[in-house]
Amino acid sequence: MKLKAFLTFLFVSAGILSVYLLNTETINFNDAALGTETVSYYYTDSAGHQVHYNPAYHDIEKSSDFFGDREVILFLGNSQSHSINQKQPGEKTFTGILYERLSSEEQVFIAGSMPNANLQELKELYRVFLRNGDVKLLVLPIFMDDLREDGLRQNFFKKKIQSVDKGTAMGDSVVNEPFEKSSAHQSTQEYTEERLEELFSEYFPVWNKRGQARGNFFMFLYKLRNTVLGIGATTVRRMIPGRYERNFKALEEIAQLSEANGVELLLLIPPIRQDVSMPYMQSEYQEFLKRISGFSKKHLVPVVNLESAVPDTLWGYAASTQLFKSRDYDFMHFQAGGHQILADSLEVLIRVNYDI
Repeated sequence: MKLKAFLTFLFVSAGILSVYLLNTETINFNDAALGTETVSYYYTDSAGHQVHYNPAYHDIEKSSDFFGDREVILFLGNSQSHSINQKQPGEKTFTGILYERLSSEEQVFIAGSMPNANLQELKELYRVFLRNGDVKLLVLPIFMDDLREDGLRQNFFKKKIQSVDKGTAMGDSVVNEPFEKSSAHQSTQEYTEERLEELFSEYFPVWNKRGQARGNFFMFLYKLRNTVLGIGATTVRRMIPGRYERNFKALEEIAQLSEANGVELLLLIPPIRQDVSMPYMQSEYQEFLKRISGFSKKHLVPVVNLESAVPDTLWGYAASTQLFKSRDYDFMHFQAGGHQILADSLEVLIRVNYDI
């Protein structure tokens, strides 16, 4: 009986896996968790200038002319700032709205974000902006969920990010990247592999889909694990001590960078869905708030709690992380009305407290 059940499980899994691997639809795995109801939207102004940056897609180094001599109000965050649930034509993220309200001949509002961005990554992204603009204010939301993430993802940080030379002695953060060799110095193996790659790509179209198939395979395994273990959006997520501490160390380094470069820092406890139980242990969440408060007092940095700023009716649904289930609660992304509310709140905070 056990053998029969096991074989049935294998047969069903193989069938589902084949659907995932043979799926011809191109999936952006950076946004795969958003689902079909929520879309990424990186705001550009009417002149086509990039205002909201994702380092995987946009070259911040080439935007210094757009910033010019203007003082930069910088917002860094995760997908909450670049995603709209049930987006309608003409709707903007709160970062786009703030750009239109706060930018002038003297200053410009700019944003940068990545899905699931941890503080180690935001620290490195901060350095890039410091190198390319006159940053005067950094607005930084601290997402407890992203403190479970760790390290720098290669698809967002493709090159070594040099240290900021505006008064800081902090060292470089190393991201491994193979340097490009000229064809004149190719080895026989490299030349052969390159020619075979061209041959397979030309005569076997499926060859070009192997990266997508690999992504589909790991997505399937991820959903299979969650289905078997009953892990969903409302499952309580415990903090991972080592990652938690490394992210708070990065927050300390962000404060040091800000002090060394004359940048004011504003921390936010970001909005989170309130109509269902948060996916955190309450004791850990309260400890998180307490630690942020302690950081605020230590560095004389203001922190504003906006966790209940967005009404329950404006939250959406995300793609399910389980098989046989199309969607689940989304604790991160909301509709355009939520972006409007957040823009209104942040505009008042910035104008009143920073003489803007």
